[in-house]
Amino acid sequence: MNNNKNRLLLCAVLIPATLVSMIFISKLFGARLIVDEPASNPLPGVNLNTLFENDKQNALAVKKTNTKSLVGTGSVNSGAALNQEKLEKIANTIRQSRTSSAGQTEFPANKQQELKLLKQEFNASTESDLKFDALGRVRAIYDAIALSGVDHHVPAELAVKIEELTLSYPNLFGIGDSGEVVKSKATCSDDICATKLSKSFYGLPAWDHELSVSTKANKIFAITGNFYAPSIGTPKQYVPDQSKIRSSIASYFSKTTLDVVIADWGELGISRIGNRDIYSYKLPHVLVKNKAFDIIISADTSKVVSVISLICDLSVQGSGEDLNGDVVDFQVEQVGSLYHMIDTRFPLNYSTEVYSATDPSNPISSLSPDSGWPASAVSALNYAKQTVDYYNDNHSYNAVNSAGSKLYITVDENMENAYWNSGSQQIVLGIGEGVIAQQGLSLAASADVMAHEITHGVVSSTSALQYRYQSGALDESFADFFGSMVDGDDWLIGEDLLSPSGLPLRNMANPGAGFASQPFHFDNYAYLPNTSQGDWGGVHVNSGIPNRAMYLLAEGLTDENIGTSIGKTKTADLAFKTLLSLSGNSVFNEAAENMMALATELYGENSAEYTATQQAWLSVGLPQQTIQSSGTTSNAVIPDDVTAVVSLFPMGDAETTVKEQNAYSVYVQLFDNTNPQYISELDFGPMTAELSNYRRPSLVVFPNSEFEIIYQRITGEFYLTNSNSSGEELLDDGTGIANISGDHQGKLVAIADRNQPIINIINSETGEISSFDVVLPNYGQQAIEPAVEFIDTLRFDPTSRYIVFDYLTCALGVGGCGFDSEDSFWAIGILDINSGALTFPFPAQPLRVDIGYPAFSNLTDQYITFDMGEYAENGEVNSSVMLYSLETGQSQIIADPDGTSSQEGAWGSPSFTADDSGIVFSYSEDGGEFTYIVELEDYSPTTNSNAVREINPFYAFIGFASSEIPTNIKPSLELNTEILNWGAIESSQQASLEFCLTNNGEFQIELYDTVTPNDVTWLGDNGYLESGSMQCSNIVLDTTDLPLGEFTNSFSIIHNGANSPTPVSLTAVIDRDSDNDGILDQVDMDDDNDGVSDTEDAFPFNANESLDTDGDGIGNNIDLDDDNDGVIDIYDSNPLDPNEWQVNSWDLDDNGSADALTDGLVMLRYMFGIRDEALLDSVVADDTPLTDEDIKARIETMHSNGDIDNSSQVDALTDGLLLLRYLFGIRGDSLILDVVAETAERSTAIAIESYIQAAIPD
Repeated sequence: MNNNKNRLLLCAVLIPATLVSMIFISKLFGARLIVDEPASNPLPGVNLNTLFENDKQNALAVKKTNTKSLVGTGSVNSGAALNQEKLEKIANTIRQSRTSSAGQTEFPANKQQELKLLKQEFNASTESDLKFDALGRVRAIYDAIALSGVDHHVPAELAVKIEELTLSYPNLFGIGDSGEVVKSKATCSDDICATKLSKSFYGLPAWDHELSVSTKANKIFAITGNFYAPSIGTPKQYVPDQSKIRSSIASYFSKTTLDVVIADWGELGISRIGNRDIYSYKLPHVLVKNKAFDIIISADTSKVVSVISLICDLSVQGSGEDLNGDVVDFQVEQVGSLYHMIDTRFPLNYSTEVYSATDPSNPISSLSPDSGWPASAVSALNYAKQTVDYYNDNHSYNAVNSAGSKLYITVDENMENAYWNSGSQQIVLGIGEGVIAQQGLSLAASADVMAHEITHGVVSSTSALQYRYQSGALDESFADFFGSMVDGDDWLIGEDLLSPSGLPLRNMANPGAGFASQPFHFDNYAYLPNTSQGDWGGVHVNSGIPNRAMYLLAEGLTDENIGTSIGKTKTADLAFKTLLSLSGNSVFNEAAENMMALATELYGENSAEYTATQQAWLSVGLPQQTIQSSGTTSNAVIPDDVTAVVSLFPMGDAETTVKEQNAYSVYVQLFDNTNPQYISELDFGPMTAELSNYRRPSLVVFPNSEFEIIYQRITGEFYLTNSNSSGEELLDDGTGIANISGDHQGKLVAIADRNQPIINIINSETGEISSFDVVLPNYGQQAIEPAVEFIDTLRFDPTSRYIVFDYLTCALGVGGCGFDSEDSFWAIGILDINSGALTFPFPAQPLRVDIGYPAFSNLTDQYITFDMGEYAENGEVNSSVMLYSLETGQSQIIADPDGTSSQEGAWGSPSFTADDSGIVFSYSEDGGEFTYIVELEDYSPTTNSNAVREINPFYAFIGFASSEIPTNIKPSLELNTEILNWGAIESSQQASLEFCLTNNGEFQIELYDTVTPNDVTWLGDNGYLESGSMQCSNIVLDTTDLPLGEFTNSFSIIHNGANSPTPVSLTAVIDRDSDNDGILDQVDMDDDNDGVSDTEDAFPFNANESLDTDGDGIGNNIDLDDDNDGVIDIYDSNPLDPNEWQVNSWDLDDNGSADALTDGLVMLRYMFGIRDEALLDSVVADDTPLTDEDIKARIETMHSNGDIDNSSQVDALTDGLLLLRYLFGIRGDSLILDVVAETAERSTAIAIESYIQAAIPD
């Protein structure tokens, strides 16, 4: 196990946007189980900390006697630290890269120069139309290059001319210095010819590097195929390991080695599988359970990397017509008294032989030439002859094989199917079983089924389309189309098989309406594995797309009112000539573009035929990513329903070259989350023009499905590219950065400083830079503080709140160590980006254990996976891929990544799939590393027998899985209220409210220390809020030191959710209970309890007052002038009306003065109760202007003011005598002597004098 983990990041890729829609068929791969099932897991649910603590002393002793095998990289601190200037430069580069628009696809300079020279040589003046694939590689050139000195009608002469031309421009045509053209062959139909060029490199055939040159009347108008020499090192001396190869084939098909028959071990050559060039053995006609295949075996690993079925079948969707009993003329061959069904009329110069499945060794025979023939055999022979005649009459082509061969037909096979076997030139027709055909009905009854199967033979002898993926789907589509042309009555295939479902096998006009629904647009293309269960990459499934295009071109544009179709005859002519122009690995784009180029050549660029051809293909979403020479690439994306695995593919011999000294191409493999397996169409690379060193690349898939890759070149520099850029951006020369990683939101970038234990976080949106020192706690109180020597892997959690990292450190008490020191070991830590807090999951980790390559799960931030290596006393290293729960502290061993015979240890560099349904890791074999997966269920390994398996047959070193993370994955804190309102609180009291926090997100929220106002207490902070949970606690307001009145304040809850800090408003009213009735004033309707409602009480807190008529702030009860009209109330006849008053006084007779013998006596008599005539007798002044009645009225008014001593009653012997004495002029104590009531409240002489005087007129 290499302690010195030289690992890093990755580079550019363009992945088609159409990957967003993916359909997969289940397939279980056979693979070695490399870890026991969970029931026998050696450490089920173990707590590593407990284990480490118990074993710590022994572990230290073992470590000291057993050093690791290392590959040094020099000094740890070998460069300049990342200062602010460097970090700002990196931040600016990342920000510009992420905000750039799509770059322009560049045609390599050497190819561009040779194309220019070629056009000059042949005086071609038109602009070349270049087409590029998803990786920006040219795949087609459409031009007008006139040839001279060649007879276009002599195919052999044309082939020689084309070969000479390509050899003159080796860089343009992908021949280079190490290649040559080993075969050229021209095939013509009318004036259209297609010349196929086969290449070899280093003397080995390159089967998938064919070029096809299309010409018309000595003019090249299309060149398609592979324009690049293989991206591959020089070959070594390979010797096929026959035993290992046979076992690999058996495992691939889930059969036994006895089921595999290999008659020919083939030849060594170069295959291009997906986007990888490899040295391989091509084993022809391998029988697996009696089914024939061409099988491609990696020469380096002996693994099956591709399978080509030689059986072009109708699968479960077979087609045919009923036997109608018509008499058909055909030839038979007489041998003695028997007649054999051997018809020498076709194929040309050969014969057709018909067999019964019950006797596959002898042709069907009869005693009479005119009777005794099975109806199924007669129909099959008849429809075969019609098909061969169709090709000869309409396309001047001698079907089945223009080179000539016998045709064999077998009828009544015990299967509900039909197929073409290209290896034996045989058509096999089955019998209906009530699913796709009527019970007992022979599939020989269908003309279009027979034409379909013979067309497979035509395809095999013309374009030789490989029966896999898009080329195989084109094979199926051409077979359907020409089957329909031979049948001639509709666009249905197999409609006459009378399926109980009532559906045809396929419907070319409406692919979704057949027995098995097909996609009708490329947006719905199905990415399937190249297996029988995967329909050999979807050959029958995806054929619906070109099927509909050809229907639209022939009739559908007109029938559906979306354009003008060109009819079946012209469409069939274009289809056949397109078929001739294609090569073995052609894809849908080439078929569409070649057919449009042919329409231009045959009818003109502005013709109705060209317009219809273009519209028909565009209507099914083709061609994809058509890029003109001056155009730009479409934004490539990685879909959100897949996992992307970035890995390194070695360019040198993996078996003999130390991996740290090898050079690598960077690849990205995609797989469906629900069914992880290898699909070559979803394997992309090389991703960069320069090679990588042995450092794990970094791939980040952003929420918009675009991506970014960072890698370290073999020269040491760190480079970045993304799906918007056309090139690579230099980030660092390799002396400052140890590792770099981005978050999935496309916002943060983490950088480990190579020269000091610092993690830098760059916000690419704002340019803000935060730096965190990684300092280890001194658990053992050692004299020498433990220190971080080097930080390597950095990985964000899905919410971008945490970073898990690994670091190199030294044994306790050791001051400083390096990569190759026996006192060093790798451990992991977690950084909380929001708070800067550091946690270390395994503080008791012993020296003999290394832990590294950590990665977070994607659907929760509570799990991590990592590598663990344990160094045993016997020199072996026990390697484990671990799964660890941050919540419970429990660990599980997931897999052993070391499958080498030496058992020196291996890093698995594990990571989670997009949906956490598995962990992807690198599995080391003696030859190299491969990508494996462990299936999970509820974050534990499943018990499936195939739960641990290989998902890439190619070398894939230190892979890392990445996936699109939704933008809203970071949880937000929700409050039960944003305003805490206590309402009214009595002063000097405490009041509490229930305050609830909810986490409705998918991830845990950590609550940090929150500072509340001085008078507020809340204990709900400093904890964790789990996903989907609610936490409630009391928040208390203490009013002791708060003033009366409204209280308002606020605070913020600090946490690591998306909406931190979260504000909370506080409000209350600090109040009192004025009348002590237990009701606070704010809600008490009568605060002074005087019986008057507060809303009507001018003095709500004064029980003695409720009115203030004049609003002067003095209650009426003590106000001497209630209406503030200047007239004292006792004088005022209207004391509450400032506009009305009449002065009242003790001058009762109104003669101008208050006199004791008149006014005084009258008032005294009245107080004594005298009311009759005696009241006024002899006591009224002579000069009074009033009548007796007026005087009496005034007496009654003044009597109301007669309680002079305020004793609550008017009394003659007190109040009367006080008034009489005052009027007689008596003042002071004599005034009040013995005449003030005991209950009087106005008892002093001064008070009484003032009261009486107030009613004495001036």
